[in-house]
Amino acid sequence: MDAILFKMISRSMIIIAMIITLLFFLIKRILIGVFPSCLDLPRVLTSDYKQSQGVVIKKSEMSIWLENGMHYRVGKVDWCEKGDCVQLTYLPFTRYATITNIVKSHR
Repeated sequence: MDAILFKMISRSMIIIAMIITLLFFLIKRILIGVFPSCLDLPRVLTSDYKQSQGVVIKKSEMSIWLENGMHYRVGKVDWCEKGDCVQLTYLPFTRYATITNIVKSHR
């Protein structure tokens, strides 16, 4: 009888631990995605954007990294190459950016 009770309690504890872990990761994912956007909202409403410029040292399909060590989400960057000097207007918390000026590198 004690063995059956022990198995039931053990299984229940494992299921509860799995549910808590799942909830933790879901809440963490929501906060990581939503919280920076909430912090940027006042800047969008007042058009108070940040400015940056630098040379592109790395790019992926939707992001670029500048020589200052920062990365920005700029959308599709097929036309931008490594070594190009860019000026950006961006939101500081989400790092969503628009390239406002680009000087192509002469390679």
